[in-house]
Amino acid sequence: MGEIKHLNGDMIISMKSAEVDPEDISEIALTQDDRISGKLHIEGVVKITENNLPISKLLEKKYKNTEIMHLNIFDHKIVIEIIYNDISNTKWTEYSTIEIEAEKIWWENIPDLLDPFW
Repeated sequence: MGEIKHLNGDMIISMKSAEVDPEDISEIALTQDDRISGKLHIEGVVKITENNLPISKLLEKKYKNTEIMHLNIFDHKIVIEIIYNDISNTKWTEYSTIEIEAEKIWWENIPDLLDPFW
């Protein structure tokens, strides 16, 4: 997971997938290294929970090294299963499930997205 921008009830999460087979994803332009890359737009955030507990602050990455294990996008909800690694540690330190309910969720495909967090 790249950068998270969370402002005034809207969020944008930059992300890049693991390598995919171009034959499996013909309708989406891939990066040069065969990944899906872009921004997930979440507009009108209604509720955010982490491990079934409500979050009342802005969502942010806990550690620089953050990996999405599963991402499910529904009409008005996303579920992100994340594993974190404290950069000073050599093993994964925390696992979280984040659920975000929102008025509108959409994907912006950006194959040439440059992000300093990757």
